[in-house]
Amino acid sequence: MSGFIMRTEKFKFGILDKVPIANADECILLYRKERGENGSMVIDPYTKPLSADVRRGRYNMKVTFTMKEKTSSRNFNLTMTGCDFYFHVQITVTYQLKNVKEYFFEDNQESEKIMNEAIKKCLNKNDEKWGIREGNELEKALYKGVDKAFQKCHSLLLKNVQINVSLDEDALKVMNSDKYTDIEIHKQKNEARLEIVRKEQEERVLESEHEVQRKKAEHLQHLAEVFGEIAPVAEEHLKGNMDGKEFYQYIKEKQKRDLDFLEKFKENDWISDRDASDTLLGIIKNSNFISKDRQPQIEGAEERQIEQKEEENSLEDGDSI
Repeated sequence: MSGFIMRTEKFKFGILDKVPIANADECILLYRKERGENGSMVIDPYTKPLSADVRRGRYNMKVTFTMKEKTSSRNFNLTMTGCDFYFHVQITVTYQLKNVKEYFFEDNQESEKIMNEAIKKCLNKNDEKWGIREGNELEKALYKGVDKAFQKCHSLLLKNVQINVSLDEDALKVMNSDKYTDIEIHKQKNEARLEIVRKEQEERVLESEHEVQRKKAEHLQHLAEVFGEIAPVAEEHLKGNMDGKEFYQYIKEKQKRDLDFLEKFKENDWISDRDASDTLLGIIKNSNFISKDRQPQIEGAEERQIEQKEEENSLEDGDSI
């Protein structure tokens, strides 16, 4: 008996009999054995024919069908092309009865057999066609083949299809070996690219460090030009490591030490008046932190500056002559 046929029985509709009613997920076919499909009647849960129509049909056979979905799962082995490995194929289809009369009278209740033969034909067509790396292409081809198989079988309705394609054990070992090789090649390429990027980054860092050193040197040179020998202390002040009051105090103390040394040298005649005057001018010139009225005076310094100025003017007059 077909998987969709629940019961087949003789039928006789008397004057007091009730019209047959189909239960949920069921369908009833009434027909005359000698006439077949001609004049047959289908009763489903949504229709209730008149008793006169049932009596007029003079039906003598009653077939009850299930309309529930059926699921069929089958496993196959397909040979790969160019090797002795196999694809393991599992095809699971879910379907239900769509046309009761066509299923019973035209397909002779062999709709499922027709469907299975069409699927088998699709499998044979794809045998020894796909390589070890073409499992996805095989799967797509099988989906199309199963869909066409149900299109040829009009009495069945395809609800769902699930196809799984996997490699046999030997093919899987080869694939894993190839994957390892591919991974190693990819890894080596990545390492090479990373090495290039690392070197480029090191070069950029080196260039950046050179630029920083160059700017730092320029900065120190500028500080030396502005502040002279107190440039390192001035830099500490600019960095915020020394406040303005401390910096000013350092300048004052530095000037005082320099002037004390100069006066000591002058008192002991360790330095000439000219050299003392030049040294004093250097101390004053290298600092802008002491106003003129607070600048210390060394004996003879002012007179020495006047004499030096007169000598310079005399030389200039001589050059003009």
